[in-house]
Amino acid sequence: MTLLNAAATGAMGLVAGMSLAQHAPEHGPVERSPWREAAGVAAAALAIAAAITGWRSKARAPLVASAALAVARSAAGAERVPIHLRRNEIVSGETELIRLYRRDARLSGIRALLEAATLGSLLFASARA
Repeated sequence: MTLLNAAATGAMGLVAGMSLAQHAPEHGPVERSPWREAAGVAAAALAIAAAITGWRSKARAPLVASAALAVARSAAGAERVPIHLRRNEIVSGETELIRLYRRDARLSGIRALLEAATLGSLLFASARA
């Protein structure tokens, strides 16, 4: 359990670090890549595995919470910004892009918050085990 928890903590730390690097003002917007999404899914899988193996430990509650938060983060990461090209919806190309950009920014913020919460709960589970 300790090894899986350490692996999940490291993977989630990596994912959270990539998310923070994306929001750094000096770098500008960073494109989402399949590798970043794969890292998020791998971190969620490790968090779930740590929660399963630590089911009977004293750190069960934070491990289960971290697994749930990691799954929620992966679900938020899987949400792609759709571009609808229906005539009735689009007022102009610029307003549609602004709307999509704001939606993507909100999803990015939610993902970052979930990553930080997952990392915190994994660290708390490490301290408790």
